[in-house]
Amino acid sequence: MEVLIALAVITTVMTATTPFLVKSVALVGKQRLQQTAVQLATDGVERVRAIKPDKLFSGRSEQQTTEQWNAAPAKVRSELDKMFMDWDRSAMVLPTAGPRAPLPTAAVPVTLAQATFEQRWYAGRCWQKPIVSAPDGAADCKKDRTAGDAAYVRVVVSVSWKGQGCSAASCVEVTSTLTSVDDDPVLEVNPQPPVIIGPGSAFAYVDEEVDANDGVKLQMLSEGGAPGPLTWSIEPASAAPPGLSITASGVFTGAPTTAGPVKVPVKVTDTAGDSDTASLDLIVYPQLTITSIANQNSAVGAVRSLSVPAAGGMMPRTWAADNLPPGLSINPADGFISGTTTTAVAKDVMVTVTDANGRTASTNFLWIVGTPPPGPLTANRKAPITAALKKSLTGVTMTALGGTPAYTWTAKDLPPGLVINSATGAVTGTPSTCTRYVSTMTVTDKVGAKASTQVVWQMSKCGSAKVTAPSPTNPDQSTVLGAVVNLTAKTTLSGSSLKWTATGLPSGLTMAVDGAVTGSPSMRGTYPVKFTVTSGTTTAALMFTWTVT
Repeated sequence: MEVLIALAVITTVMTATTPFLVKSVALVGKQRLQQTAVQLATDGVERVRAIKPDKLFSGRSEQQTTEQWNAAPAKVRSELDKMFMDWDRSAMVLPTAGPRAPLPTAAVPVTLAQATFEQRWYAGRCWQKPIVSAPDGAADCKKDRTAGDAAYVRVVVSVSWKGQGCSAASCVEVTSTLTSVDDDPVLEVNPQPPVIIGPGSAFAYVDEEVDANDGVKLQMLSEGGAPGPLTWSIEPASAAPPGLSITASGVFTGAPTTAGPVKVPVKVTDTAGDSDTASLDLIVYPQLTITSIANQNSAVGAVRSLSVPAAGGMMPRTWAADNLPPGLSINPADGFISGTTTTAVAKDVMVTVTDANGRTASTNFLWIVGTPPPGPLTANRKAPITAALKKSLTGVTMTALGGTPAYTWTAKDLPPGLVINSATGAVTGTPSTCTRYVSTMTVTDKVGAKASTQVVWQMSKCGSAKVTAPSPTNPDQSTVLGAVVNLTAKTTLSGSSLKWTATGLPSGLTMAVDGAVTGSPSMRGTYPVKFTVTSGTTTAALMFTWTVT
């Protein structure tokens, strides 16, 4: 009986302790995985320290870096928010580069303790003030460039694994390290006051945003001053040129409204209250314009002279002409066309004037020598036309040659706000959206014959409502059949409602709402493509040609 009672007691005790033993084993396993992850994170930091600071971004493309940061789990994201994302900015880096970089953008699997871990490195930049005695957090490295003068490379190392009670998204060990590519920051006990070093002179154009100024960037520069951000101002504020203002960082913004020379008094102040003043000699030029010329008719052997006047811009101005009838030439100093016509021909002439700052203005007209041949109907091909956003358009008229008059004009894909006069071919209106459009202009003669030509519209004065990539000045794309495409459209618009769409893409390509175009073209051909981006009620578009060979 005593033996039976003892056996019953032992069975009861063992049954009660079984859950405790199971939980203890699981807890020990979880702690073992956690310790292994800490060790791998430390090893990841040692890998960072083994690389020269100026090589930490080598081989990491913008595309691969962005994809890595976007996929980071929340625990890592909180660390990434403390630094500025950066990548290898050398021209030879391919968009797909990164997974095999010294600090790879792809996860590196490591198997230890009968479990698989994934190491990842996130590289960026941060700034801080030199360490001071006051505990004001000045030593904290922040993503804001104005946080201080000391620049650092910050690398976040994460180790993720799948374990009991958590997923790879929640089982994450995170650490980070700082390294500097510059000399170590030192505290300057007696910093010198700031000194304005330029520019001393600059130019701008009436009604043109100064950020489009390709001669002298309207950015004030200085040296010295106490650590911390400098503050720029125009003093007195009433001396600011109409339409222009200066930001606290010393950048002039806006579009001047009045032509003429002006002295702008600028002031820079550091965090210690020391300041310096200087005068910027700014010349605001009137916009360069060229007179529209009516279509010309001449007989073979006629002596002709024609003046193409221009106004505005910076002197001296230089004229050039394309496609003049044989026997005629233009004087580059004054725009005077002269000579004796020698051949019966019809020419679509373009005259361009260029000012001393490189600004250009052009006009097109048809010049018929002799009697036009009775050949097939043709529509003249207009050179690219620049039109200002929300400004009335004038002086753009299509012309046709041959066929049987009278002519009737139609247009497809004109910039919103523009219309074509069906009888005269004149294009008028006020453009309402940017950035680049490619219109198909079609003329039909009296007996029904048709001819078409294309006109490229480059929109100006777009402000923040424009597409910036692909480049509006050279957006056309060429891709080999079957090649992998990774193209990301960009815009100056922003906001949570930002959305991209595309029409006319080559077969096999698609565009995501964030502007990424991916896939592989599956059919050769030439495709007219239109990218459209919207943010709230604001829209911008870019039209171009995509060729698949």
